[in-house]
Amino acid sequence: MRDLKPILKTIKVRLMGPALLALQIAVTFTILVNAFFMIEQKEAMISKPSGVDEANIFRVLSNQPFPKEEYEARLDETIEAIRSIPGVQAVSMLNTLPLAGFGTYDELTRTPEGRRETWTATFMGSTDAYQTLGLELVAGQGFTKQDEITVAFEAQSHPSDVLVTRALAEKLYPDNWEEALGKTIYLTMVPHQIKGILAEMNGPWGTWFAAKISVLKPVRDANEVLPLAVRAEPGEIDVVMERVKEYLLKTPRRQITYLDKFVDIKAKNYQRESAALNTLWIVLLGLTFVTALGIFGQSRFAIMKRRKQIGVRRALGASQWHVLRYFLTENAIVTSIGILFGCVFAIVLNQYTVSHFEFNLIPAGYFVFGAAFCLVLGQVGVLVPALQASRLSPAIATRTV
Repeated sequence: MRDLKPILKTIKVRLMGPALLALQIAVTFTILVNAFFMIEQKEAMISKPSGVDEANIFRVLSNQPFPKEEYEARLDETIEAIRSIPGVQAVSMLNTLPLAGFGTYDELTRTPEGRRETWTATFMGSTDAYQTLGLELVAGQGFTKQDEITVAFEAQSHPSDVLVTRALAEKLYPDNWEEALGKTIYLTMVPHQIKGILAEMNGPWGTWFAAKISVLKPVRDANEVLPLAVRAEPGEIDVVMERVKEYLLKTPRRQITYLDKFVDIKAKNYQRESAALNTLWIVLLGLTFVTALGIFGQSRFAIMKRRKQIGVRRALGASQWHVLRYFLTENAIVTSIGILFGCVFAIVLNQYTVSHFEFNLIPAGYFVFGAAFCLVLGQVGVLVPALQASRLSPAIATRTV
């Protein structure tokens, strides 16, 4: 292109303006690429499946205002009564729900005093708890009533069989996760045999590094606290929650600590991530506006200082399209230089976050998207000043020559 040589010469002569614009583009590109990658990661975290029938599950936590010796019998009585309420699909005792924000965890080893393989979130509930939650059993067998252990007040006992998530099975046997079936694992030095494998069951903590590594034990804890997971018929969760609440409060001195839908529990668990996601979007929108405004201002200032040069070119026969093309090309060159430096800055920043904050490496596609976005943004920012310059009359532009 014959405009290339004069453009490069102009950039060299007026180095300060293009250099500042290229630096602004580089900073914008660096923040843009890393921010978009962080947004994608956080959106994937918030939207990832928990494994449960999210729309129809709710939890209720209440007390058992009875003598200790009646806890187990009253527990069975309460569960059966709730199961008979119209609109209830299933109900089970469960110490906590996925993404509830509280629960228990264990250290997992292959031998009693072996090396720790990982940490696991540990759920304890009725034998039908995984069915109540709507979890998918992908290998092995579910629990039977004979597997269940009811732990009396302040007593301790451990079941022999457990269900584990596929993520845990893959952690132990990455080449063939189904090999985990029937194997013995030790949870805090207590042996358990893997009876079945669940497709998915998120731990109580959504951002925990082992969020997908979970174990379900067939253990009911008969004490003064009654944690229940209830699954309602589709579309009836609000009505069913009111019916369950009404039933529980018929018992004198009964108090309900929690009564909330799983969708609300999940939203609360990811509240900080959602806030960070909104902040990132605001930063990106603000950065885009400021960058476009900076490109517009710098381009307009540079063009106004070259009015006479534009007028001479117009007088010598340059068309409006030639003038417009000149300034668009000049901006594309300066923007490309900024993108090159921005790639270097973005890679350095990403390497730092990977080594210090356990972030992932940014895929190449984000750099391509960032480059295209900055090029388009640069062209949009310079378009109006370039159009104004192309319409300058030679007589007006050279009036003071």
